Amino acid sequence: MSRDLPTVYVRGYFSAPTIAAADYPAMYVGMSILQSRLFQEVRIKRNLSYAPGASVAQRMTNFGSLYVSTPNPNAAIKVIQDEVRKMQTSVLSQDEVRDAALAARTRLLQNLEASADIADIVGRFTLATGDPQSFDTFLARITTVTPGEVQQAMDKYAHRVDFALLGNVKDVDQSLLTSF
Repeated sequence: MSRDLPTVYVRGYFSAPTIAAADYPAMYVGMSILQSRLFQEVRIKRNLSYAPGASVAQRMTNFGSLYVSTPNPNAAIKVIQDEVRKMQTSVLSQDEVRDAALAARTRLLQNLEASADIADIVGRFTLATGDPQSFDTFLARITTVTPGEVQQAMDKYAHRVDFALLGNVKDVDQSLLTSF
């Protein structure tokens, strides 16, 4: 949607494994790594955005999400695309995967301070899997995800991204959006 704004807001969605899928833990860790890489590449190294993002939801019908707000969408989208492709075509280091998995696990646990938060996440996992222990199983499983599993999950799911843009979009290279 074209609006006269100084920043272009870019959000991309793609299909992702359900929380009951065997490759969901690998995708979860992969998106955590991608989030960290986008922060480094888009924000720190290139100063293209204050808040790039990458995440995967925790739903029975699921999606992954890419986000950036920037005055230079072509450059930012290209960096995001490059980082996704790197993760799809090269095996990550064991250290990077382990560190990301432990950080993701810590973030998950930090968000469970209230009883309602615990009920929500346990309920979502239980509904998706039929197993009331499935969230605990997921927490344990993400710490054993391998670099190869992350690469496979990213290659399988992080493509055919549907983008929505808000801002001055007349100069956005549409081929960047359709080649993802």
